[in-house]
Amino acid sequence: MAGREDSRIQLTGAALSGLLFAAVAASGGPMAPVEGLLFGSRTVRSATALTDDTTAAQVTAGESTLSLATTTVASVLPTGSSLSFYRPSGAIDGNALEDARAARTEASPGLCCVGWWRARKGLPLTPTLRETAVLAGLAQELDSDAPPPLLVLLRTAASAAIHDVSYAVYSLDPATGTPVMVRAPVTNLVDSSNAEYAALSASSLFPRDAGVAGALAAATAPLAASAEASETLFSSVLRHVASLSDDLVATHASIAAVQAEIRALEAAATPPTATPPPAGPPPAGPPPAGPPPAGPPPSYST
Repeated sequence: MAGREDSRIQLTGAALSGLLFAAVAASGGPMAPVEGLLFGSRTVRSATALTDDTTAAQVTAGESTLSLATTTVASVLPTGSSLSFYRPSGAIDGNALEDARAARTEASPGLCCVGWWRARKGLPLTPTLRETAVLAGLAQELDSDAPPPLLVLLRTAASAAIHDVSYAVYSLDPATGTPVMVRAPVTNLVDSSNAEYAALSASSLFPRDAGVAGALAAATAPLAASAEASETLFSSVLRHVASLSDDLVATHASIAAVQAEIRALEAAATPPTATPPPAGPPPAGPPPAGPPPAGPPPSYST
């Protein structure tokens, strides 16, 4: 078995927090997406590969080693909206990219550019032709021994105060030049230990970045006044509801009193009803007067 190299991609908690923060902060604004660069490190570990072949050729040390290359995304850098470091055709703007890389590597020594990210509203987590071209162009700008660049796509959706964020990680396939979705666990959440996470040089400018800190302060400053105003409004609504309830009870009592008075007036205005005599045989007495009974006619003689 010849020695081989396996690759693995992972995110740190700081990088994921930065991505989510940037996506949610942009979801409340216009429909323009927000994007930036990914910074991290690459480590290679060697281990002995297991095999059940006992032939002499397969147990040679040089042919039974396995190299595990791990690319860790440790920090994110927002660069703005669309076309922040590339042209409309997808070609990389070398000057803008170099300025962004220099600013981050100066603030976080030991980290290098490993890809880029983009947050969009309500769109599928599938790279567009331009995003694929940017990823391919970024591969040409990185060092020759650097791993294939990564692309993290985020989809945001907001309903009232609820924000929904989904993301997918893509890596550029050197053979085909197309992005391929890869698994990228978060080191302090999945498949990791405290020692492994502590060994990483995670770095993020959130919220120490001046622009982010100012935006955060501007967003949180009115919250106390809004909460107090909401409490005052809620209390006034409760008092108004209680007053309406008291008025409703009084109105119901007034209606009941009026109905009782109407029933009393109706009872006073109704005359007493005479009782008819009981049915029975007619009373005894002389027969009623009538014509005399019929007889022979009278006779006359002359």
